[in-house]
Amino acid sequence: MREMVESSKRSARDHAIVTLLVATGARRSEVGLMNFGDLAEFVDSGCVRISRSKTQSRIAMIDQAAERAVRKWLREVRRRRPSISPSDLAWLVANGPQLVGRAVGRHSGDELSPHAIRRWFVTTVARRGMSSASIGRQLGWSAGTTNIMIGIYTKATASDLLTDEYRRLMR
Repeated sequence: MREMVESSKRSARDHAIVTLLVATGARRSEVGLMNFGDLAEFVDSGCVRISRSKTQSRIAMIDQAAERAVRKWLREVRRRRPSISPSDLAWLVANGPQLVGRAVGRHSGDELSPHAIRRWFVTTVARRGMSSASIGRQLGWSAGTTNIMIGIYTKATASDLLTDEYRRLMR
């Protein structure tokens, strides 16, 4: 992931896309279909809006690296198009999901897919102790399916997840 993020720094747009995927675990289509307002209206709060989702729209937290990358892209967009509207597409192309896939492939040497980044995100934040409820909210999963999805994504069983949670809480 680090190599991919580092490689993407050559392009403000690619860097914003890649860091958003890594920071949010969002789907390719969710990042690809973002509009300018999804980024600009929430970045000051350390988050972005995922308004077009196959499950549910939501606000997703982002880390400082993604925040910096998004701010840089927003400055570049405003310089290119001073009259940009919040409803305009964030990446300035009609085929945003395909652009996201190409950006990931270009900077990962075609070794990763956007969905592989989503699986990495779930595994990483689960290991670091993020609660399953928070993971579910970040990824747009319903409360009823969150633990099942975490198990699928991390290839863990429910008892593994319970054991890890118990150990974390009883430290």
